Amino acid sequence: QINQIKESIIDPGQRRTLIQSLKESIFRVDDNLQSSSDLIFSIANTMMGPNVLLLPLKFYSTGILSCVISAICIGFITYSTCKITYVHAKPTEIEYITAVERVLNRKWMILYFLNSIFILWLASIIYFLTLSDAVYSGICFSTGWKCPKENNIDFSQYSYQYTGIGLMVLLGWTFFVKKLGKILDMTALGIWSIVLNTFFVGYLGIAKGLLQPDFKFVLFEDEADVHKDLALFTNSGLVYTIGVFAMGFTIHQVSVPVLRKSKNPEKNVRDLSIAYWITGALYIITGTLGSM
Repeated sequence: QINQIKESIIDPGQRRTLIQSLKESIFRVDDNLQSSSDLIFSIANTMMGPNVLLLPLKFYSTGILSCVISAICIGFITYSTCKITYVHAKPTEIEYITAVERVLNRKWMILYFLNSIFILWLASIIYFLTLSDAVYSGICFSTGWKCPKENNIDFSQYSYQYTGIGLMVLLGWTFFVKKLGKILDMTALGIWSIVLNTFFVGYLGIAKGLLQPDFKFVLFEDEADVHKDLALFTNSGLVYTIGVFAMGFTIHQVSVPVLRKSKNPEKNVRDLSIAYWITGALYIITGTLGSM
């Protein structure tokens, strides 16, 4: 139907209005609408990602209280801006990009697209490196091999480089999947793996960190001695930690279409805040217990 409108309507303004009306009608179908609980789950699932794997290390090296404060501040800022994005989007603006086009005008859209591509490119590299680190550490630990360090380029034995090449081969087929829905169905399972990881890290943190601690809590510790005790604050830089939280809380580009599918749109702001609170609590619990 969209293709028919594009072919038959010459006027750009009228064509754009009809397409927006068609998109809006899709979300009026009751079968496509979500309850508040489903909506909260969808938002939390969208936010959570591989960043969870980095949190225990960052809480350990940067300081528990430093990371908790950073998580609360970044979570509040991203929630506030995400709420602004949704509240000020017009009812006919089903997609985030439509609202951006209205605010920036077409001449600024090129800069927006370039900035988005650059951010997604950086995010894809970070996610791939995170995945490579996890797979490499898991293989070396489970096999007992004496694997070289990640920053050492070594092709004479199993190394970090072979892990990256193997993952590129294994994941390369996903670039040829024609329907994005299949990839999205796979990513929907991600939240369950994150929850299992949180339970596992929580069990280790409680069993070894709280019940049988082999360390002591200190208020402040130098970065060079951070391996000795568990500090609330360290002099390690917060920039990287803040970046991890920023990526873990940002869902602005999908917030508008996700919230448009709610059965109770008057509760969308509340549901959005609940999803942020759940995600933030999960991040803080995982990082704190994992650092122990």
